[in-house]
Amino acid sequence: MTEKSRQARNAVRLQEIYHTVRPKFAAVLKDLEGHGLRPRIQEAWRSPADQLKAFKSGHSKLKYGYHNVTWPDGSPAALAADNACFSNAVAVC
Repeated sequence: MTEKSRQARNAVRLQEIYHTVRPKFAAVLKDLEGHGLRPRIQEAWRSPADQLKAFKSGHSKLKYGYHNVTWPDGSPAALAADNACFSNAVAVC
């Protein structure tokens, strides 16, 4: 993944996170970047169907979790994000 693609992906995923905790997630990303890592938000908001799929496949122990939180209108307001960090194309966190 190119640096530009990683940054674009993170920007999109950050918008899926509940607005009051979004700055905290962004600060963690910035801190990791300050240490020379390339953090990527793999997933923030997850649909109930995707969560059920993760549960059935054993990748999650929950049928509903912090990834599934929405606003009353159904738009994403996740309280969790799955992150991966890379250094020289090797996953390190």
